[in-house]
Amino acid sequence: MLIGLFGTGRNGSSLIGRLLDGLQDTYVHPVEEKFLTAFDDIAGHGRVTRLVEQNCTTRRLTKLDERLSREQFASYYQLSLDAIMKHCAETVGLPGEVQELSLDKVVPGQACSVATFTREYLAGLAALIRPDVVFRHHLFKSIEVPYIAEYEHVFPEMKFIHIVRDPVAVCSSQKRSLMENKGLPACYLGFDWLTCMLDKRWVPHARFIAGRREDPRHIVVRYEDLVKAPSEEIGRVAAWLDLAPPPRPMDQTVFHDLDKSKWGYNPSKKGVESPTKVVADLQQKNRYDEVLTSREIDLIAVKTRNWLSGLGYESKSDATLGEVVAKYFTLDKWELMHCNTPRYLMRGLIGLVHRRVNLF
Repeated sequence: MLIGLFGTGRNGSSLIGRLLDGLQDTYVHPVEEKFLTAFDDIAGHGRVTRLVEQNCTTRRLTKLDERLSREQFASYYQLSLDAIMKHCAETVGLPGEVQELSLDKVVPGQACSVATFTREYLAGLAALIRPDVVFRHHLFKSIEVPYIAEYEHVFPEMKFIHIVRDPVAVCSSQKRSLMENKGLPACYLGFDWLTCMLDKRWVPHARFIAGRREDPRHIVVRYEDLVKAPSEEIGRVAAWLDLAPPPRPMDQTVFHDLDKSKWGYNPSKKGVESPTKVVADLQQKNRYDEVLTSREIDLIAVKTRNWLSGLGYESKSDATLGEVVAKYFTLDKWELMHCNTPRYLMRGLIGLVHRRVNLF
């Protein structure tokens, strides 16, 4: 069984993946992947372009019926393999014996379709990393939320887990991670991070979920429910998959119930280590300040209002579109912050226009 875990980013997809690790006979891939969009981009452009890499596009995929050679994939997926190697080095005990990963060791075929590559890539990695376990199922996570219907078409038997979170919390976390922690400008994601998070990720995902409410291939997990009752939510997903739940559903593990010596730092705040167990309110514990401006909160409310109640959320603002438009006639301090190179400055100026054209 192939299982896809889909979320917008900054909404708990890494957390739920680590909590599901240890699921019966299931290899849970710890690195986020872009299988369909990367394949389509490589087939069309010979490489993965910036907007695809940053999950900032909803353009139609037109090359999914083609076949590509392993060499065409190699350089792009080596980044993922390097990330897997870092996980291996930090894992307690097995799989410390893994010394090197390259695509020719993972995927045996020379030319393959996107469906064949995806299955062989996950199965090959699982066998190399945990040769002591026979995996019957493979789970991966992706931010390709505008393309879940394409995943349904390519993988008709696939199961889909959707992780969702209140859009204000998602956007607040993204802004802290991007602009405060990493020191990147607002134009880094696409040409405007908020337009990307709403129009290219959260809204397409919510719209898709609304259209699949009765489809037995799909299950929805709210981040807020997951951190409040992790054992219950992980147990619910396991029962839906008809698999035994992980032995430690409240602990983050890797490579089928193994511990790591360190989980790294929380991307939303420098110097804060990621916890090994679920924390119900990480924002309050780490004393995060709200970085969203009032007009950003208003804009989030306007763009997501049609989808909130269906996911069990309430709007944080009653602002109208006209009121939001009026607020965007002025600039604020965030718009050109960190535009400290000619490239970022040019992109930042484009972003000033982009976010207003998008809104107006």
